[in-house]
Amino acid sequence: MSIKRQKLIGPLKNRLKNEGSEVVTNCDQVKLLAEDGKMRETDVANVETVLRLVQSVPSKKAEPIKLWLARVGYERMQENIWRNKFKVIEKIFFYDKLKKLSVNC
Repeated sequence: MSIKRQKLIGPLKNRLKNEGSEVVTNCDQVKLLAEDGKMRETDVANVETVLRLVQSVPSKKAEPIKLWLARVGYERMQENIWRNKFKVIEKIFFYDKLKKLSVNC
């Protein structure tokens, strides 16, 4: 890990621990091959934890990515809403057809 990354990640992890955030406890350490060819313990996390870490970065430089993530999340929610509406409509037509078939029998 470069010195620049250590200066960023170390204080961030300490601040989150002091605030009682569980995000840091969701990070595991795995030995991965480093640039120098040695196996070094590296913090790893799932996507949800990484996104929560990005949200917790107190920097104006992080704001553009936070806004982008919020926009993408909002768009994804809208897609799911429309998908669910179409599923409901399909079910209504399906049950309506079944109803008509059962009346005709």
